[in-house]
Amino acid sequence: MQLTKEKLHHLEDIAYQIRRLSVEMITYARWGHIGGSLSMADLLAVLYFHTMQVDPAQPRWEGVRGGLIHVPWLPEQGQPSMRVDEIVRGLEVALTCALSTQQDIRKEAGALN
Repeated sequence: MQLTKEKLHHLEDIAYQIRRLSVEMITYARWGHIGGSLSMADLLAVLYFHTMQVDPAQPRWEGVRGGLIHVPWLPEQGQPSMRVDEIVRGLEVALTCALSTQQDIRKEAGALN
């Protein structure tokens, strides 16, 4: 899949919108961790709107399940901010739960709290 200059600018705009909306939602809720939302915006934009080619106007979600796990990592540390065995155990638990769960929790606006 070729990534043209125009497509790259479009993805950058989407990532900006994700960041802006993240700040607005966390500000409105008066609770949240902004770092993960801001750092994942580019990845989400490319995955959803380039790699997976999701069209928000015509979602094709039937039978599709997925998720994202953000591992805390500060590059200047040279290592994750969690011990590797904790990361591995967390991934094991997350994957076990994901593979054994037949139906996802569904709530308006994606809220789980």
